[in-house]
Amino acid sequence: MSEKIMLQAKLIDISLHSNYESEFEIRECNLHDIDSIGKLYFHSYDAGQACENEEGSILDIKNSFEGEYGLFWPQASMVALDNGKIIGVDNGRA
Repeated sequence: MSEKIMLQAKLIDISLHSNYESEFEIRECNLHDIDSIGKLYFHSYDAGQACENEEGSILDIKNSFEGEYGLFWPQASMVALDNGKIIGVDNGRA
């Protein structure tokens, strides 16, 4: 008997509501975002805590997109952008 359980959910489109004007954009991440996400990942931690260098962080994100750490769900992985620059990430995996 397996000790794992897999849950599946149907994703629905929801609108984000707020009481103030925002310049931020939220969208699904894609393969073109790997370098930017990797750089953000590296600079979000003290040196050596997540990866040894920026290149290692970019490779780690690339591996994540390729399923190295579990099934990657682009539909559940969002990036927040400020004037076109990625400033936040929610990385979704199964």
